[in-house]
Amino acid sequence: MKITVKKLASGMLAAALIFALALSMSACGKSDTSSTDTSTANTSSVDTSSALKRVYECLIKEDSEYSEFKGYYAESLPDVKFEEKLEDTKITISASGSEYAEGTWDFVLDGDYLTINVNQDDFMGAMMVSNVASAIGDYLGMDRDLLTGYLNGMGILDYENTDYIIKQDEATGTYTFKLNITKPYEMKELDQMVIDKALLSDYEPLSEESSSIMFTIGKVSMSVNGSADELTVLLREYGQLDEVALKSVVNAISYFKPKGYENFVADFTKIEEVETDGYKVSLRVDDETLEDSVFQKDEKYSFMMVTFGGE
Repeated sequence: MKITVKKLASGMLAAALIFALALSMSACGKSDTSSTDTSTANTSSVDTSSALKRVYECLIKEDSEYSEFKGYYAESLPDVKFEEKLEDTKITISASGSEYAEGTWDFVLDGDYLTINVNQDDFMGAMMVSNVASAIGDYLGMDRDLLTGYLNGMGILDYENTDYIIKQDEATGTYTFKLNITKPYEMKELDQMVIDKALLSDYEPLSEESSSIMFTIGKVSMSVNGSADELTVLLREYGQLDEVALKSVVNAISYFKPKGYENFVADFTKIEEVETDGYKVSLRVDDETLEDSVFQKDEKYSFMMVTFGGE
């Protein structure tokens, strides 16, 4: 079986965000979000020094994404040691003990933003961006999974946004990330984040060989398992299934082209349960199916499964 995990964001950040998708959400208290100013200057009424301290507390708390990340390394590479430090205007994270985890990453307070420069091949730095973004989300009361998908989508689609800013310096091979810490992100681009041909273009066509593929963007995640003869597409969407889910599943099946896909693409024009000789659409995905998939049962998601071939 061929297993593929698509990297869907700028540089190595994609792997970090996909990794983060699997981690659960835990709130870290309410924040002061009275400001509506989105400029890069510190013109909001939020005390950013206090916000920085709260973000740090959310970062190092026991059930944070960062703590779970460190737990993963403690099991797989026990010689790796991490250290976190809070200063007046920055959060510093250091790692040592292995060539795979070595470095220091400074998240510097710049106005309303935490800012960091990451080399394009620095996987661990990308993971630290994901971990700190999760801590900001916890502090500001944002759902961790939704935030992960949103930031992933922002990296893929290159949207301009004043909450989350990515700038690439091709000359130096670095990315600058700026994350607002003063207010919850509007995420108004979520309904534009659809799985489409452009996102799938790096995949090979289906064949007799079985493949397993998983990707996420915005509020939609999808796993594709099987071959051209027998294929299962499992999609989950944050909240209720809507046009984003409809377009995403039609685009994916149109791209992968399992046997009988033509009728599905032509006839599946609204979210509903359907069973034909060629395919079946189910909106009631049982617990056993979810347990065998990459997804977990979660009331905040709605699910859809489309199968081709087989019994």
